[in-house]
Amino acid sequence: MKEKYFINPFTLFLFWLIGSTAVFGQNAVLQFSNQTIQLGKVDANTTYTITVPFKNIGTDPVELIKIDTDCGCSSASWTKKQVGVQEEGSISVTFKPLLGETPFYRNIIIQTDAKIAQYTLSIQGEIVSNHPTPSTQDYLVDWKEHVKAVPIFSGYHFNIKGEIDEVSTIPIYITNVGDKSLFIQNVTCKGFEVESVQLPKTIKKGEVLSFPVKVKMTEKGVQQQYLKVNTDERTILIRIRTTTI
Repeated sequence: MKEKYFINPFTLFLFWLIGSTAVFGQNAVLQFSNQTIQLGKVDANTTYTITVPFKNIGTDPVELIKIDTDCGCSSASWTKKQVGVQEEGSISVTFKPLLGETPFYRNIIIQTDAKIAQYTLSIQGEIVSNHPTPSTQDYLVDWKEHVKAVPIFSGYHFNIKGEIDEVSTIPIYITNVGDKSLFIQNVTCKGFEVESVQLPKTIKKGEVLSFPVKVKMTEKGVQQQYLKVNTDERTILIRIRTTTI
């Protein structure tokens, strides 16, 4: 039986880190002041500079690699490229709403060198005016009080291609950015094998849990299954789509 390891663009970099002697970024976890930014009622002729504070609540330093946006932002930057344990920083984006698109939903994607390699912030709002005179406005996103556990995964959907009897291993990581401990009750799936993880398990704030999933190609064609992670906060579904040739 052949076995291969499925690597997507984000986990490719993670494998290099795991195999190196350096621990930089391994167990870093970013907590943002708020990952859903509600601008409320905005003006289409106003340029908004949105600043989102963050903190590294993990146990290792982290490096921010880049920021991608689909929000029509003219610029995106961060105050620190390398963030130590318990250090704080912020990212800023310049955003101008598009007239006629209301309500609007836009994403800011932050990529790091940690196990949790990607974070998504969303900007939401409603355009209610279009003043003739252009203006600018600064918007600082206040810290949201986390009174519960907040699970974040390294990925929520995976696509795998292979031949009959091949086995692909998907490294999946989960962290908790809330203030309350996260209780992982169990992980269930159909047709997949989750490598040895002692469950139930409690994940404290900033901790990272790994549970690799082995997927064996058994039927030709396209198959779609779901990995179900049951926690005390909610049940999370991870989609795994296989294409066997």
